[in-house]
Amino acid sequence: MGCLLDRNHVLTAAHCWTGVQDKYEWPAVLTSDGFFRCEVAFYSEDLDILLLRLLELVQPSPRSLALKQSESYAQLGNDEIFLGSQVGFISRLRLYTLDDTSAHTHFSAAFVSMMLPGSARRGLRYHPRFALSGTVIQDGFSGSPVFLPSGSIVGVLVQSISFRANVDDENAPIYVLPVISPIRPVLSALRDALGMN
Repeated sequence: MGCLLDRNHVLTAAHCWTGVQDKYEWPAVLTSDGFFRCEVAFYSEDLDILLLRLLELVQPSPRSLALKQSESYAQLGNDEIFLGSQVGFISRLRLYTLDDTSAHTHFSAAFVSMMLPGSARRGLRYHPRFALSGTVIQDGFSGSPVFLPSGSIVGVLVQSISFRANVDDENAPIYVLPVISPIRPVLSALRDALGMN
């Protein structure tokens, strides 16, 4: 998953590329216009945030699938998120039946319910991450943009955590919560890469 910030840049989770970069020559993005070869415009290992620049249209979308490209894009927000903040994110939700699997664009509203420690390995700067409650999460949601009700992007979905509600009861439900990384700590660098500063 990812989010177009303008005609030439996509915001996503860094591990969507770093997790497979040993298998491919360059990152790629599929938009409504088609399949693009990309380059890394900004990378934050500690926050797991990546900004890709679209370089070359490798394969256009078939006319029957092509959508009109938007003239307005999501804006990066400088807002700080905290416990209780209401957010939403957009992903592709897969529905399974006995005979078929289908995928659907899915908006999910949630609340910031927990602060989690960020990465502090190898001397990386510490930045907290935030778990969300009241929503659904599936594999493949990484890179989903996280918005405030105002519509500004404040984070990227980067992982999930799971836990049993009561560790001593093997019949207790297991919860899976999405985890987001805030963009605020790297907002200036993202804007520089976008040519906005």
